[in-house]
Amino acid sequence: MKKPLVFVVVLNWNHLDDLILTMEPLLIQDYPNMQILISDNGSTDGSQSYIKKNYPNVILIENNDNLGWAAGNNVGIKYAIQQNADYILLANNDLYFENDKLISILVDDLIELKDKNINIIGANVNYFYMKEKMHNDGWIMYPESEKKGHVFNKYRNDYKFELPCNIKTVDFVSGCFMLIDKVVFERIGLIDEAFFIYGEETEFSLRAWSVGCGSVTNTDLTIYHKISATNKVGSPFSMYLKTRNLIYLLRKHKSIIPDINYFIYLYYYSFVKSLIKVIIFPNKYSGKKSKVLNSIFKGFLDGVIFKVKGKNGIKF
Repeated sequence: MKKPLVFVVVLNWNHLDDLILTMEPLLIQDYPNMQILISDNGSTDGSQSYIKKNYPNVILIENNDNLGWAAGNNVGIKYAIQQNADYILLANNDLYFENDKLISILVDDLIELKDKNINIIGANVNYFYMKEKMHNDGWIMYPESEKKGHVFNKYRNDYKFELPCNIKTVDFVSGCFMLIDKVVFERIGLIDEAFFIYGEETEFSLRAWSVGCGSVTNTDLTIYHKISATNKVGSPFSMYLKTRNLIYLLRKHKSIIPDINYFIYLYYYSFVKSLIKVIIFPNKYSGKKSKVLNSIFKGFLDGVIFKVKGKNGIKF
């Protein structure tokens, strides 16, 4: 029996050395019905020519500009759906893993869990440079608040199916490596491009949960990620978008998040906390204190008052 068709969509924007590292484990996967597609966001480091020369069996889509994580992946997703893909694996260009059966295992997991309303799966994400240190095993939004009875995702909280001990239900898996059943796109559409980058996999998964498509992590599997290889942690760029996009997510889903006022309160609390952290610990941020503070204020104003979306408001 022929295996389901899996399209691996690798989003690339410069960092050719990272892309080469990511391609190594993908090219040796034992899954028999897989197609790799690279969606290139207008790289200027020679990525396109290298891909054409060295990966002849890989589909390359050359975008004219940096479309961001959401739109860049959507280009690949649309192509994969047109080619009748059954599953789509979204992968960043700065990953590495050692298991040549990884994709086979994840596909088998989704097949087995489909009748239990699970349609998105990921793996543990460890730091590339500290391989024993975990970055995440999937994400629960506001876990401490949930312990106090304030639930962000009632759909996951109400999930009643019994799952294997290595399968963990989460609000969302990391967008750097997530396998998605095509049924999710059929039910909710594509990734929301209003985010550009940061928060889009959270929103996508919340939408999926709301129509009965759950997210899980297989905690027996691990990938290694060069966290923020493209956008430095704490940079003005990242702080602007994280500040802006969270309020957009809360506003967009206010009708399906229980006790939305509580989570909006938490947003304002975290906003003030971020400002204080930058003032007290400026060395933790990848930019001058004044620039980081300005980016947080701008993200707040653009999110709450001006309702700026997508690429608008971003300075590269």
